[in-house]
Amino acid sequence: MGVSMEEIKELRAKTGVGVLDCKKALVESDGDIEEAISFLRKKGLAKAAKKSGRSTTEGLVISNKKDEGKDIFMLAVMCETDFVARTDEFKAFAESVTKNIEKDITETNKALSVPEEVVEKHQEEVSQAVAKIGENIQLGDYAKFTLNGNGKIYDYTHFTGKIGVAVEILCDQVSERLDELGKNICLHIAAFSPDFVSGDDIDEEVLSKEREIYTDQMKESGKPEKIIDNIVEGKIRKFKEERCLLSQGFALDESKTVQELVDECSKEMGEPITVKRFARVSIGD
Repeated sequence: MGVSMEEIKELRAKTGVGVLDCKKALVESDGDIEEAISFLRKKGLAKAAKKSGRSTTEGLVISNKKDEGKDIFMLAVMCETDFVARTDEFKAFAESVTKNIEKDITETNKALSVPEEVVEKHQEEVSQAVAKIGENIQLGDYAKFTLNGNGKIYDYTHFTGKIGVAVEILCDQVSERLDELGKNICLHIAAFSPDFVSGDDIDEEVLSKEREIYTDQMKESGKPEKIIDNIVEGKIRKFKEERCLLSQGFALDESKTVQELVDECSKEMGEPITVKRFARVSIGD
């Protein structure tokens, strides 16, 4: 018998199971919703769907590289407990789903949530893993970089497996000195979690919102109107320093900024170095 999308949607709403499994269940049950639910329960899928509301604060960040230093794809695969995250079964699934999803993901300049249509496309794979592993599993943020120009893409995964970092550095020649810089910047990003490379990368909309918040704060505190603008601009400068990678104090030596670290390397190598973009993909923060 034929199965309508309305019937599939109704069954999905009741079970949370993916489209293909819902369609199969309806075909097997001649369109009877309750029988279809029983079919899915027997397969272990409806039980898996019940877990979909549970909090996922553990998991692993998986990194795939086709050509070392030229490209990287990172994906956060989340589960409920650290115990499960450490199992070979979960790790195998996380590596598999990362590999399968990569071809459906487009290039980005930062960490982003997996698009809804990609989540939907791979829901069957996730549902099967939920039923097998016994915990809610969700797909978190991702980042996909391909080197554009001369230089190298550096990456780092924290020993916990919960933080992955990628940074693209442009430079005419790749050397051990540049490798050292790339490694240090990755470590800094993992520890300090900046949001932008520099102030030039912050959307004016973001800055306008910050100015609005700071201005309201100053008015509420009773500051004179004539000095509010200067105070607000000072706070904006501070905002940029704290949120931008290059203006942050370097994690291993806060007496210098990351920009100064880059400048030192540039001087030693005798050529310009540009930190083009970075991404920090993490679990639970």
